[in-house]
Amino acid sequence: MSSLTSDILAQSLSRISKTVDGTGYAFTRLDVKDKGLTDLGEDIVKYQHIRHINVSNNQIEDISSVVSLPHLLSIDAQSNSIQALEPFNQDGLQFLQILNLSKNQITSLTAVKLPLLRSLNLNENQIETAETFPGHDQIQELELRSNKLTSLVGVRNIPRLQKLYLAENELESLTGLEALPALEYLHVRHNKISSLDGLVDLPNLKSINLRENAITSVEELAKLKELPNLKTIAVSGNPFVDEFGDTYRKEILIVISTLSKIDKEDVTAEERAEAIEEAATRKAEAEAEAAAAAAEAEAAAAEREGAEDEEEEDDN
Repeated sequence: MSSLTSDILAQSLSRISKTVDGTGYAFTRLDVKDKGLTDLGEDIVKYQHIRHINVSNNQIEDISSVVSLPHLLSIDAQSNSIQALEPFNQDGLQFLQILNLSKNQITSLTAVKLPLLRSLNLNENQIETAETFPGHDQIQELELRSNKLTSLVGVRNIPRLQKLYLAENELESLTGLEALPALEYLHVRHNKISSLDGLVDLPNLKSINLRENAITSVEELAKLKELPNLKTIAVSGNPFVDEFGDTYRKEILIVISTLSKIDKEDVTAEERAEAIEEAATRKAEAEAEAAAAAAEAEAAAAEREGAEDEEEEDDN
């Protein structure tokens, strides 16, 4: 075991700034990455003026002592052995804005107080569920890439969330996303998504990355027409793309005519015009088929009626 000693602390402090109360000057940054640490020791609480801390690439399991540092603005604790978010669901860290806990061993997304938190990075953990997450008033960016999520139940009530990263999980649908009125960017590449149900209540969504999923029908994308601000979509690596080959962009535009970018390439005026023309042709053909079918049904009904009348006459 290797603890954060006073000697290591003294060598790892930097950036002298005026204290928050304006009465003096103090070190405000601590960088102890790659020190082989297993715990943060007892001396760290003496440095009450630290605003930024980097403890990444260690073997730390218990990070609760950082809660005693009242002026922290950012914590980088990626690549450690932290197993839960409980230390961040208590009073303290009233000013923390950025929390990076990627590449740890956290198994569930649970409540965090942290009233000013803007960015929460939980990439490459072991997170299987978010069901008990109550939401957060201030988070603007939430990263959950490369976890084990099979459901999005619990990813809700984050009114300021603008960017949500969920790539490389085990999601089959996007049902569960609720009360995310500010969400602009949704990244769900490399999951198992076959259904786009559950995306109707995202009024500000501008971009969605659906690459490398299991969408088999372009008609599934029609559900995205309910998103009034959607302009950018990425879908390469889905089965329906292979089915249509070079014409898949046109097929998407027939379904969602308002897109401006597909798979990182701008939609051209020529593509849009071709899609509009094809959509009109298909509509006319469908209407003609429907009219023909109606006429055929009407003729068949008349023929049956005539046959019934003849039978009545014969009986008389």
